[in-house]
Amino acid sequence: MRIICILLLAVLIMVVPGMEPFESVKQETIIDYAKEGGRVYALIKQKGSSGYGDYLVIDQQVGNAKEQRILEKNFMQLKPWKIEVADIDGDHQKEILIAVHKTTHFDVEEKNRLFIFNFAGERLYKKWTGSQIAGVWNDFAAQDIVSIVGDELIFIEQIG
Repeated sequence: MRIICILLLAVLIMVVPGMEPFESVKQETIIDYAKEGGRVYALIKQKGSSGYGDYLVIDQQVGNAKEQRILEKNFMQLKPWKIEVADIDGDHQKEILIAVHKTTHFDVEEKNRLFIFNFAGERLYKKWTGSQIAGVWNDFAAQDIVSIVGDELIFIEQIG
């Protein structure tokens, strides 16, 4: 009798409109996130246990504390591990700064790199995806520390 109830429950789950099977439920682990205005920019992990994200997601706050996902982009090949939002070029528009761990066309060694994107509407645009910046670095931050327009990038480098 118990087996019949379990089978019936499984069939019901598959047939009920709007319900999805258990396998399709996404479990998301937040690797890093940044908030700006009514948006949350996050690197999330859906598979495995590495310290890198699988997806860049952008959620927009709508109404009373409700969030709506406005972008979900596969970044698995980039191995992203840190995200910041800052105006690094002084144009009064925030850019998305993402630390990734990968090789490039001009450098076959896998190491930390900084990629910079603009987000407009529903599209993500590459602004700068350079091969190398600031030597061998372990962390970065973006802050307005001097009296020029825009934020400055601060890199923590590995010495020795």
